[in-house]
Amino acid sequence: MRTSLLVLATILSLPAAAWANIASEGHGHHVNVLSFMPEESMHGKFDYPAELKGSFGQAIESLEGKAEPFAMVHPPRMHDGDVINLQTDALGLEQDGRLEDDGINCNLTYHVANGAHTVGGICEVITATHADNVKRKVVIKPVQLPAGQPGSGARWLRIMLDDSTGVAVYANVEE
Repeated sequence: MRTSLLVLATILSLPAAAWANIASEGHGHHVNVLSFMPEESMHGKFDYPAELKGSFGQAIESLEGKAEPFAMVHPPRMHDGDVINLQTDALGLEQDGRLEDDGINCNLTYHVANGAHTVGGICEVITATHADNVKRKVVIKPVQLPAGQPGSGARWLRIMLDDSTGVAVYANVEE
């Protein structure tokens, strides 16, 4: 706690000119992250492709009937060393009225060096029903992401697949 307060105090003590430099430091990149979980009828029967193409909507449509979007982020102005958090938790009811819980919590670090964009980190995936309770931590080793323009020409690379839950995570970078 003391360390956090010290860091905060140091940041707040920066002169106004330094704040202006931090706020205007380059435009950065959009790092898009999109996760899916399999449709119940497809669990264990569907192999996610290594790459998806198109906009957010087109990528989602390409998996229609096989997997459904679970969580997504589109953070702007990402710079080397920035952290991306992808998190959702959905508590709901099964068809028989019993509780179920699906969640994902990813902490990913973005790096850019010599024109190469990479992301890596850790994701925790939770799927719980009355019959099964799975909680998994998956390490994502740094993966080089495709970079390009947004929209129909975008390429999404699968950066994580957890076989036990069927959750997959894809990412790309907009330049």
